[in-house]
Amino acid sequence: MEISTLQSNEYFRGELYSEIEEKPKRWYHRVLEFILPSRRNMNLYITRFFVVFFFCLFLFGLLGKHVLPGSEIFGLLLLAFFAVIGGKIVGFMKLPPLIGMMFVGFLYRNLKFNPYFDHISWKTISSVREIALAYILMRAGLGINAEKLMKLKLLVLRLVLIPCIIEAAAIAVITHYSLGLPWIFAIMLGWLMSAISPEVVMPLITDLENNGYGVNKGINTLIIAALSLDDILAIAAFTICFSIAFSTADLTLTIVKGSLEPLVGLAYGAVFGVIFWHFPSIKMKNAKLVYYNVLLLSFGCMAILFLSDMYRLPGAGPLGCITLAFVAGINFRKNERQFRGIQTVTKNLWILIQPFLFALIGAEVTLETLENSAAFGALSIMCGLTLRCIVTIFVCAGAGFDFKEKLFVVVSWIAKATLQAAIGSQALDFARQHELDKDLIQHGTTVLNVSVLSIVMTAPLGAILISLLGPVLLPQDVIPSDSDENFEEEDTNAVQSEEPVLEGRTSSAALVQKDKQNT
Repeated sequence: MEISTLQSNEYFRGELYSEIEEKPKRWYHRVLEFILPSRRNMNLYITRFFVVFFFCLFLFGLLGKHVLPGSEIFGLLLLAFFAVIGGKIVGFMKLPPLIGMMFVGFLYRNLKFNPYFDHISWKTISSVREIALAYILMRAGLGINAEKLMKLKLLVLRLVLIPCIIEAAAIAVITHYSLGLPWIFAIMLGWLMSAISPEVVMPLITDLENNGYGVNKGINTLIIAALSLDDILAIAAFTICFSIAFSTADLTLTIVKGSLEPLVGLAYGAVFGVIFWHFPSIKMKNAKLVYYNVLLLSFGCMAILFLSDMYRLPGAGPLGCITLAFVAGINFRKNERQFRGIQTVTKNLWILIQPFLFALIGAEVTLETLENSAAFGALSIMCGLTLRCIVTIFVCAGAGFDFKEKLFVVVSWIAKATLQAAIGSQALDFARQHELDKDLIQHGTTVLNVSVLSIVMTAPLGAILISLLGPVLLPQDVIPSDSDENFEEEDTNAVQSEEPVLEGRTSSAALVQKDKQNT
């Protein structure tokens, strides 16, 4: 009887609350909600402010005048601070925040009244970018689902190999004759441009899948699987060309060495990836297990990158990173809670790192160098993308997709961002680090400029087209449930559900379920 009374009271209160919540809001309430952050977000912003504030106090107490204006640390932190603001502003426009971060970096370098960029050494810039590259490749490797790749292997291989090769070849030919790049640099740039950005595409595709679009035919699964393999192919081919371009040995020996360097990276990633299956032990508590998993992956990826640069084996580093994360992730995926915890931690770390990366990439571009390569660089990018789109439509033939679905696959292959930013700078950083010929430095600068241009042109375009055309081109096969929650919310609800709360509609549902079980 008591339970029934509680049920009716809870039901009444739930209905009353729902009526209050469904009451239409005035227009100015909606405007304020859109402009002003929620209480939860405001609390988060204030928390972040205190984190930055006390971090700066800590640095000042530790290093004293070496963090004051005029120092390298001050210039780097100031750049990251403005990059975060620029990313937030662009993010409000529903565009990738990296565009704003790169634009801030460009202004930071090219505004004459700002002297702080000159205080940052290229060695520091190179090191920061290497660390960021390690995290990009680590997250890309963790995102590769071996099971999905095996299920769709024939279609994925077809969708990756043909469009990727066509785009790389087109860009290589155009940049060789228009920008005067040597063939090996032109081919290297072509492979770099053929990589699609996981940071831009995967979150948008996942959101569409969560909302039920394109589920029955597995379109989203196909795109994510092909995206991962596309990045592996582009990185492997880029590293081979990279090794050949900067080698001073005999051509035959250079080709052999360039082909073997990726094998060194593959072997490193495979061996240590399997070792990470067993260390740390899965018998640890999940929090400690995730902690050591992330530490091992982070230091393992950074180690191969920095060691490959030190011993002039640039082809081994990037492929070693992505292979290490992929192989280790095969075993991590068996424990869903562990794997999602690793993804959450690496995502939060990436939030801290990305302002430094994209701001420093934008700061590498000067007005003079941009004017020299902008026109023909843009032409090569557009020609390569156009050919890729046309070829992709034909490659999708026989996959059971209608024209709208094929068009969406084409749209999803447009955005280029993170890999172009991080790997595009490797050629320039390597040439500077080893004090190579000025022509090599100039070619590396051209590669980086075209990479930055591709990000500016394609990242916002790809993000907008996926967001707008996804619901139009894809059928909504599944109606999403209101109970879908992210990893953090699941943990919170799991703790809260241990003790029933006699408030609101949730407690009513819990009581009804308990009553049914008792009867």
